[in-house]
Amino acid sequence: MKFEVRNEDQLRIFLDYAKRKQYFMAFELALSIGMRQSEILALRRMDVHLANETVSVRKAYTLAEVGHDFDDTKNDFNTRSIALFESTVRFLKEHFDTSSRIIAEKPTLLN
Repeated sequence: MKFEVRNEDQLRIFLDYAKRKQYFMAFELALSIGMRQSEILALRRMDVHLANETVSVRKAYTLAEVGHDFDDTKNDFNTRSIALFESTVRFLKEHFDTSSRIIAEKPTLLN
C-alpha cells in the first residue's frame, strides 16, 4: 500500500475547509495528534481533559464477531494519554459548547 504524505499547508487547507463539516473534530484529532479512526469513534466526553489539555485513549471501536464493538486499543497499555495542541483544545471547547446548545434546544417529551 502506498501512502501519500501531505505537507502542513495542504493539511491546513483541508482543515479550513473541513471546519464547515460535521466530522471536523474527527479530522482535527486524527491530523493533529495522530488518533486512529477506531480510537476517535470510541472517544467519550469523559476522556477529554480540557483543563490538562490532554485526551485519554482507552478503547477502540472495532469489528467484532457480529457487527462492531468496543475493544482495547492496539497499544499494550490500557490508557494512553495524549497532549493536545492549544488550537485543538479551542476547537474542542467550541464543539462541546455547540453540542450542549443543540441538545438543550431539542424538544423532548418533558418539554
